[in-house]
Amino acid sequence: MRFKDRSNAANSSLRTYPQGYSDTIFEGGDMSGTNSPKPGLTRRAFLKTTAVVGGASAILGATSLTALADDTASTSSQDDVYHVVCRINCNVGSCGMDAHVRNGKLVKTTTMRNPTDEHWDRRPCLRGRSHLQWIYNEHRIKYPMRRVEGTERGAGEWERISWDEAIDEIASKFTDIIEQYGPQAISFPSLTADMGSVPQGINTSAGRFRNIFGMTNVEYCLDFATLVGISRVTKNIPSTNFGHNIDAATGNPLSDAQNSKTLVVWGANPSESWIHEWHWVCDAVEAGAKLVVVDPRFSTTASKADKFFPVKVATDTPLVLSMIKIIIDRQLYDKKFIIERTVSPFLVREDNGQFLRASDLGVEPVKGPIDKKTGKETLVDPCVVWDSASSLPCAVDAAVDPALTGSYTIQGIKVRVCLDLIYEASESYTIEKTSAITSLTPEQIEDLVDIYVNQKPVYTHILYGVDRFCDGDVTAHALTILSALTGNIGVRGGSFGVTWGASAGFYGNTAMVTPEGTPGMEEVPWLLFHDILKSGYYGEGDQRREFPIKAMMTLSGNPINNNVGLTECVEETLPMLDFVVTVDSIMSDTAQYSDIVLPACHWFEFEGIVGPGAGTNHFAQFSEKAIEPLYESKTNTEIFRLLAKKMGAGKYYPDDLEQQIMESFFDNDICRTGGYTLDRLKSEKTIFTNPSFDCEKPDGRTSWPTPTGRMELYQPNPVPRFDWGQKIDVDFYRLPRYRPQTEVSVDSEPAAKYPIVNMNEHGRFRVHSSFGRNEWLRELDPEPVIYLSRLDSEQRGIRTGDYVRAYNDHGSCTLKAVVDDSLPAGLSNIPKGWSKDQTIEGHYNALSYRYINSVTANQQFAEQRIEIEKTEVSDHA
Repeated sequence: MRFKDRSNAANSSLRTYPQGYSDTIFEGGDMSGTNSPKPGLTRRAFLKTTAVVGGASAILGATSLTALADDTASTSSQDDVYHVVCRINCNVGSCGMDAHVRNGKLVKTTTMRNPTDEHWDRRPCLRGRSHLQWIYNEHRIKYPMRRVEGTERGAGEWERISWDEAIDEIASKFTDIIEQYGPQAISFPSLTADMGSVPQGINTSAGRFRNIFGMTNVEYCLDFATLVGISRVTKNIPSTNFGHNIDAATGNPLSDAQNSKTLVVWGANPSESWIHEWHWVCDAVEAGAKLVVVDPRFSTTASKADKFFPVKVATDTPLVLSMIKIIIDRQLYDKKFIIERTVSPFLVREDNGQFLRASDLGVEPVKGPIDKKTGKETLVDPCVVWDSASSLPCAVDAAVDPALTGSYTIQGIKVRVCLDLIYEASESYTIEKTSAITSLTPEQIEDLVDIYVNQKPVYTHILYGVDRFCDGDVTAHALTILSALTGNIGVRGGSFGVTWGASAGFYGNTAMVTPEGTPGMEEVPWLLFHDILKSGYYGEGDQRREFPIKAMMTLSGNPINNNVGLTECVEETLPMLDFVVTVDSIMSDTAQYSDIVLPACHWFEFEGIVGPGAGTNHFAQFSEKAIEPLYESKTNTEIFRLLAKKMGAGKYYPDDLEQQIMESFFDNDICRTGGYTLDRLKSEKTIFTNPSFDCEKPDGRTSWPTPTGRMELYQPNPVPRFDWGQKIDVDFYRLPRYRPQTEVSVDSEPAAKYPIVNMNEHGRFRVHSSFGRNEWLRELDPEPVIYLSRLDSEQRGIRTGDYVRAYNDHGSCTLKAVVDDSLPAGLSNIPKGWSKDQTIEGHYNALSYRYINSVTANQQFAEQRIEIEKTEVSDHA
């Protein structure tokens, strides 16, 4: 760590612990000391004593992980070194590495030095370092398998079959289903375990198979609430299936945090969940920025902070509304900024909630410039403000002194100034009321206001903490308003949002995924998948139509493990499917509940492109084929080529398809202007795309892709992210309004029965369920645990090392307890990603449930209340 740890006693004055927190983080007991399943063993010794008797020897024969561990002692002159990319979805880290291959076997990975700028080197984390154990893993799927006839899904009874048998059976069943129910009856859950991969990803060669037949993409409904809340201000258009509102991704790159005076990490723990980006936080602190953390839990990131604000779980929205009230009450807003870049001075009609426009006052719209995207002529119909200088209404750009408060009647139309409406939405959140709701003191709330007003530029780093609640979009909307009012958005060092701008316009020719003359995909949200299966219909109102789904083929993901409502999924959803196929390299929970499982190649076993994406990933990289595919594994292109040929669509999978798709990646203006080509990428391995960000301009970002060209803090026409004909409460979503969450609120019905709110953190040892079988990581993190506050533990007679049962009305799981003083009373934490067979009983996701927010269609993992009881466990290895 490049700056001092603020969690020690000597530095305790730098932050204030609330009641229930202490300097002692973990209690001693059975979990203290080594976490190795064989106490006293180092990683190397552990490998040498266990790999030979475990699955590694079965996979590799005479060459086990023991031998591979010996091989990695030094770099041999005989090593072949290949550039490879870890492309798992840790928010598209895409860390480049050097793969060292000896005698045809991968022996280690090392950091790839960036030839463009060493400051931008990717920082492969401990997960990326363990790919060797993913490839040579006892749980690696070696050949096609079929569930033994007469056995239940999930029973683990398999028979080996040939590729010919597998393809024949899948093609036959798919063809029969299509003939009887239509092509939409074959579904493909789109998940992100192969994020940004060309040409093998779900949205390239695999998506091509889905689209040429008109099959159904089941959109994953993950990580969208935050983006919906932000885009309500900055773009306000629906965005589904990887369309992360790129233009609306308001965040500056995290590298810009070193230009800030204050870096606020709100509801996130990047030191563990975003390890590859954590060095930018360190850089910002070294450059002089103060680190501030707002979080219910005293996380490892909080332990490095100058100030820590322990907001009560799921009360972020009233906290931010209270801050907005104070800022408007005291006129602490950045007046010039909000007048020029937001709709704060706009007049809003009381009768319909729309902005007052010149045409409402009898002024005809005039012709405007041609829209570059649509090629159509535009009409200019300016919004109206009240000009205090003339005491008259006028077009916004003509006003000398736009009013920021007031109610008026203009030609019989009653209007109010937009900033007044924002204030009205926050007015009831007095500092005293908010203190009672959030558990922050009035002084802490005032301190947070002072940070945003007087210690700027403020870079707010949010990630997906608030995203996991039913109204995560409302919190994000409020935070966007807070940042805009204080001038901390779209300027150097001042940021709020998520950065996706580096990938905008970079992904080439969509015709490669949907060839001309083919129907393209149908699309439904995962959260409605169960209901569609049950009813045979999709949509509401005029959009309701027959939509039978009978089969599911999963690749690039593990939906049973990683989606909410595992109990419902396993017991009700899957039984409604006639046929389930999974393509994966490791036996996952979803694979266990399949009828046929196909072995997929690991990323280092084929070549491909990994494009730029989130965060500070501004690189296109060429990932070389380092080793030959193990066993009978195949690439996605090979698998779908076989299926397409068997189903009479072989012409869409020519032998050079992969080359065509990779070349199409560069078929865009960015690549043509920058001179980026496939040949260049293969030669250089990594190309820094040198994106430009508006925050780097002298005045920062001054326009936004909204109808008004401004940040629309008040949204007159909120839209759902996914439109299936549902009705939404337009008035509720025009401005952020707090309502108690469905389960976690203290006055919810489940609260009386289940007093503890449970969260599932994204820890450092896995990405969702990926890397969950890697032995080195399991030595450090051997089994599922639940972290409990000291008070909750003492009240139940639980100590670290005890086994407990966590349960609610949705399900239960049994796992080991750890007393954790980083948690306040009433909050627990079960790190996510464990497979069902790694848990003694039940599963952590059995505690969650499916809830449908009609606007965000986003999974609410943090909406869990549980009770915990001590239990006895016998014969647990």
